Amino acid sequence: MGYSTRKEALEPATVSDHRGVRDRALRLLAMRAHGVAELKQKLLAKGEPADEVQRVVAECLEQGFLNDTLFACHRTVSRIAGKGYGPHKVKGELLALGLDPEDVARGMARALLEIDLEAVVAKVLAKRCAEINREGVAAARQRARKKCIDLLYRRGFDRDTIYRILS
Repeated sequence: MGYSTRKEALEPATVSDHRGVRDRALRLLAMRAHGVAELKQKLLAKGEPADEVQRVVAECLEQGFLNDTLFACHRTVSRIAGKGYGPHKVKGELLALGLDPEDVARGMARALLEIDLEAVVAKVLAKRCAEINREGVAAARQRARKKCIDLLYRRGFDRDTIYRILS
């Protein structure tokens, strides 16, 4: 059967299966934070047994290695402050990852206390919409302004934040 160590050769298969699933889960969590559903999906995609995946995820939750609220908070800060996306887009991404809506709401609320949305919008505008501040024909400036508004909508910012910054 080709055991890699003498100790594994002496252990029942279920113990080594569990250890392998746990090691893979911890490697994934060491690279970056994951939500519960995302971690389960990755482990199952690697062909790990479903019952072992369930056990390992339960252990990770119990030991505090997994926390969907904190994951939502960190992901929100990363996507908004780091990448310049708006709260609506980030919320959709978190829900698409299989997080519970309550965990998403709590995590995002906590993250938004740390983030200055107006500064993020101003940064996006400075990088992508410099043409709205240039001298020129009013119609051209208006088209540029509309492009910027559309960009911010696509990035997930709400109407009030956009118009507060652009006025």
